[in-house]
Amino acid sequence: MINYKKLITANRQAKSRLHDEKGNFVGWSKAIHHGSLAIITGIARILFNYRPALPWIAYDAIKIFNETLNSQSHVLEFGSGMSTIWYARRSGTVTSIEDYNPWFLKVKGSIQELGLSNVVYIFANDITSYTKFEKRNGGYDLIIIDGSHRDRCAAEAINIIRPGGAIYLDNSDRSGAPNQQSMVVAETILREFAKRAGAEVTEITDFAPTQMFVNQGLLIQLPR
Repeated sequence: MINYKKLITANRQAKSRLHDEKGNFVGWSKAIHHGSLAIITGIARILFNYRPALPWIAYDAIKIFNETLNSQSHVLEFGSGMSTIWYARRSGTVTSIEDYNPWFLKVKGSIQELGLSNVVYIFANDITSYTKFEKRNGGYDLIIIDGSHRDRCAAEAINIIRPGGAIYLDNSDRSGAPNQQSMVVAETILREFAKRAGAEVTEITDFAPTQMFVNQGLLIQLPR
């Protein structure tokens, strides 16, 4: 028997695959262009285990980072994957944190195979080692929060981001779910920080590679 609700909502707390979990509609232009890319990459992942070498975040966010990162950029990534390789190819340094060992070993193998010498890849076996970092090189230009302990990561990120830098919280629309209190706190921390710092706040509702439904990302862009 076909589960029509799952078919329409992708088993999320959303109106449809074209809405994020806060009720925002993606728009028809993104639905057509980015939706088609998400479907193609999603089918390729399911059928052929093909993983595109892209961050699995909103396509609009990928475009922004592709245009702003350069050989002088320092990136910190909470949660690793194909994104780690993508950031490394566009930045001066990438520090990436992972707490799931089988995935850590898989990504580590890819980094070594590609000879990416500008990646500091860390396996964290506790919350402290996952979320606490020194403010090296004057801080980070981009911090991606897309893994575990997002509230603790957000609290750390606001202390080590550079002036003019950006913080991106992926899946920020899931903050309304009962089991996502960490996301609620993370979003609150970042919004309050943005207000104090006079930072620009952008909510990005869009498809992401391999994800055949839209989600929202929260982008905080600090003034220089």
